[in-house]
Amino acid sequence: MLFRSLTIALLILCQSFQGLIQGGLALFLPRIKPDLGLTFTQAGSLSFVSTLVYAFMQIPAGYLVDRFGPRRLFLLGTLGTNLLGLTFSMIHAYPWLLVNQGASGFFRSLLFAPGLVLIASWFPPNRRATAMGLFITGGFSSNVLLNLVGPALEAAYGWRFCFLLFSGLGVLAAVTYEIGRAHV
Repeated sequence: MLFRSLTIALLILCQSFQGLIQGGLALFLPRIKPDLGLTFTQAGSLSFVSTLVYAFMQIPAGYLVDRFGPRRLFLLGTLGTNLLGLTFSMIHAYPWLLVNQGASGFFRSLLFAPGLVLIASWFPPNRRATAMGLFITGGFSSNVLLNLVGPALEAAYGWRFCFLLFSGLGVLAAVTYEIGRAHV
């Protein structure tokens, strides 16, 4: 029972870090724009390209889950999203930021469908909707946390530190989840 609860918590935690990274882009945009010398249009296109790729990848991601299983894809999505969050904090050129955010949308799509399948597998058939609701709530709760602590962290340490922190914790959560799953 404890292992099951811990696995579910780690699954939700892994999924929630992508919300911190994506939400951080919007929340810290007033600081990111001048720091990187972006126009308003360029800054908006960063979110646009990520969301566009994410949306177009939903059906292919579902197909990949059916073909290869959810566990590997979820791990790939979690690691890819968080590693791209780390690199986002280090990029200074707009074209590379666009590439980074397009790739981020791709890897975020590998979190959603696989994550829903994984979390549903930990619940009995009559509780699957509850499981999916719990999974979605994890993503939204990370945005609440970001809005509570993000501005203070950003003011004290800068937006790049926030991306490094959130992404680093996301990689740690993914590795912890995989180590736990490997022992099942």
